[in-house]
Amino acid sequence: MSTIDVALPCRILGAMSQVDADLNDATAFRGHYTPRSGELDFVDTLIAANRDVWDKLVHHPFAASIASNTASLDGYRYYTLQDRLFLINYVRYILGRLRKAPFEAIRAAAENDQLKKNIGYVDCHTEILRRHLGVDETEISNVESHVDLDRFCTFLDECLREDGWVTLHIVMIPCVVGYYQIANRLLKDEATVRDTVFFETWIRPNASPDSATRLRAFCDYNCTDVDADLRRRWETLFRTACEMEMSIFNLLFSTTSTPKERL
Repeated sequence: MSTIDVALPCRILGAMSQVDADLNDATAFRGHYTPRSGELDFVDTLIAANRDVWDKLVHHPFAASIASNTASLDGYRYYTLQDRLFLINYVRYILGRLRKAPFEAIRAAAENDQLKKNIGYVDCHTEILRRHLGVDETEISNVESHVDLDRFCTFLDECLREDGWVTLHIVMIPCVVGYYQIANRLLKDEATVRDTVFFETWIRPNASPDSATRLRAFCDYNCTDVDADLRRRWETLFRTACEMEMSIFNLLFSTTSTPKERL
């Protein structure tokens, strides 16, 4: 496997090196964030309460496969093609989430060119597919979405209809925090093979803690003093989002979409 000459940020990287602009303005809602020494933050308590599904996510075979350079390049191409389709849908998700946001968050998104940045992540995927994975424009443009990707996007659309602004951030914890946890572990592991496309386009970029740190802060601001019903709702969505992320990881081991007429 040849070394990638440029590491490009993208969601293959989980958090896309992306921090939504509304997270940047979290201090507008609950004051200045100070990590509580010796205490679990909101994200940690959510993970602890759902350790079974979380451990399956962060120890999914996807991680070992890209770390050991045993992943199929064809499988990685297909995974990246599908992830690009997810990013296109994620731009729409961001727009829908902002409709429910406080005005300060909408202002922050505008000032930080949030929409432009998220569209840029789609372009980064396109560039990786063309330059580094050898996929031509025709295949990039014409690839059909896998049924599991459709399910993930449908899940997010349902959240947009039914849930509020804070909840719409919680469903992204498995992506933002989970991918960072995986990448950070692999980066520190001396056994991880580094001169590969997987390392340069997934592990290295995802190992940045910035997005995960900001999302943790956001949740600590906005997820306290909630009733039991809302807490249960968050746990249900968190578990579902973990399962959805694992279904996307599974695409590494597939090269063709599942025909939808079979469903």
